[in-house]
Amino acid sequence: MLTHDIGLFWLMGWVLTFWLVYFQYYWFPQLQPQSFLLRVGLLAAAYSTVNTLVMLSQQEWLALLPAAGLIGYELVRMPRRYRRYISLFLDVTILVYLTIETLHAASVSLVVWLTSRPLPPGCRAWSPCW
Repeated sequence: MLTHDIGLFWLMGWVLTFWLVYFQYYWFPQLQPQSFLLRVGLLAAAYSTVNTLVMLSQQEWLALLPAAGLIGYELVRMPRRYRRYISLFLDVTILVYLTIETLHAASVSLVVWLTSRPLPPGCRAWSPCW
């Protein structure tokens, strides 16, 4: 992610994780726990905190820990009567992750393209040219 400091890295992780978990449960409303938005926010905060700590430690072998912990927690907390949805839940998780990564790659590509274009003749940086 393109971020300026650790706080923005944590915030971006929180937003992306909140969206990921919310979208997972969007397809399975019967799995939504009580106080759904609070639980999603807390899960996103926990994931972002662990992910930020792993990033700061610079230990590559720990990189899978936050995602495995998040998915493991969701599967353990799934009520027993809904365990038949585990394979579908994991499919949706993969779909959401790929969607997030595609949107992230597209936004980075767009920013790079927009910021690397040469200025039109007669224009100077930081001045409107239209």
